[in-house]
Amino acid sequence: MTDYFALLRQPHQPHLDDRAIEQAFHERARLLHPDAAGANEGDEFAQLNSAFNILRDPCLRLRHLLELEGVTPAKELLAPELAEFFSQAAEISHRAKAQIANERGSDSAIGRSIAQLKRSRIRAELVSVLGELEASKLQAQSDLEDLNAIWSNDRVAAVGKAVQLQQRFTVLQRWMKTLRELQFQLEN
Repeated sequence: MTDYFALLRQPHQPHLDDRAIEQAFHERARLLHPDAAGANEGDEFAQLNSAFNILRDPCLRLRHLLELEGVTPAKELLAPELAEFFSQAAEISHRAKAQIANERGSDSAIGRSIAQLKRSRIRAELVSVLGELEASKLQAQSDLEDLNAIWSNDRVAAVGKAVQLQQRFTVLQRWMKTLRELQFQLEN
């Protein structure tokens, strides 16, 4: 397995500075780009792109770090503190999908007007839930920064917390993507 941290000369830790990752990528890209280095460097450049994409995403970075530590994260679990958010997200997602489907069959002006009102209410609720998920993601990023402090000193505890954070990021990203897609559909 390729160590993307080593490839971009970054420390093996949960939180990394985005600017440092980008700067390291650009420095290495100048050397390894196929146009500059020749056709033989294409594979290394592709690996460099993979490293950049993985290390700049907190969820993927944690997964890679855990793999390097020899830890395979379990299937995603729902953290108890997020259960309420996700039940709200699931409920609003279901209502949004039902509303979108119902509007396709509405032919009358009154039906379209009522549908528009319902759509507006659902969109407002969806935006509210998205805001809560975004706040939870910001908290997870803060927790990731805090994890660096114990990463070197208490690896066992840190790895356990890293697994939980990786699962949290995975679930948050999935729900946020789903709700953003529904938001787009409701707005168009």
